[in-house]
Amino acid sequence: MVAESMDELLSVFADEEYLRVVVPDEKKFLKRETAIMMIGEEQPKKVDGKVMVDIGS
Repeated sequence: MVAESMDELLSVFADEEYLRVVVPDEKKFLKRETAIMMIGEEQPKKVDGKVMVDIGS
């Protein structure tokens, strides 16, 4: 999932459709009460100044 801000990311989890559609499915394979959210920032990978991988575009 890609978001421009923490507020944007957290708004997904409060969205009515997410709660209605995704959460019931999550319960089949995820223990939400013990799950940990990991957040990072994507940065282009360069070799000799040339972008090799840029999944943020």
